[in-house]
Amino acid sequence: MSKLRKTLSQTSWIREGIFEMSRPNKMLLKRINSLQFSNTALFNNQATRIEKLEQKLYALTKFIEVHLEIAPHKSRSLNEYLEDVIK
Repeated sequence: MSKLRKTLSQTSWIREGIFEMSRPNKMLLKRINSLQFSNTALFNNQATRIEKLEQKLYALTKFIEVHLEIAPHKSRSLNEYLEDVIK
């Protein structure tokens, strides 16, 4: 009889543990929501940085194009000029 009680108490304990694991943990949900918010904020921040870099790159490209038109290499394209400079 004691083995049966022991087995029943173990299965009860296991069932309670499974039940506890299946219930939403409020702290865990708060942490997940916090991480989702942080990830969204980081993504938005990175998107803003990329947009600013694209604007700066566009402005730099236009600046170089204007100066190439004044320079003696104006018959060459900007890409050809930059390839030569990078080499």
